[in-house]
Amino acid sequence: MKAFPSILITCKEAGTYIQQKEQGNLNAWGRFQLKLHLWYCKFCRAYAKQSAKINQFLERHFQEKTSPQNEAFKQKLKAEIQKKANQ
Repeated sequence: MKAFPSILITCKEAGTYIQQKEQGNLNAWGRFQLKLHLWYCKFCRAYAKQSAKINQFLERHFQEKTSPQNEAFKQKLKAEIQKKANQ
């Protein structure tokens, strides 16, 4: 680990931070770096908006379906999405 972490992050790192933020796993320094990156990168801003809309859709979709069968499907789908997001 670097002694002084860089303030600027890459788009790849920003993508990871966006996912962590949506999951509630991003620390204060990461939130600051992400906010700074989104300020100057229109592509990551668009990605963040799309990601938020997809998450909202999935939350609404799965709130409507609460049977045990659908709960297992929901967990499987979330795991697959997380796996793809971390690649």
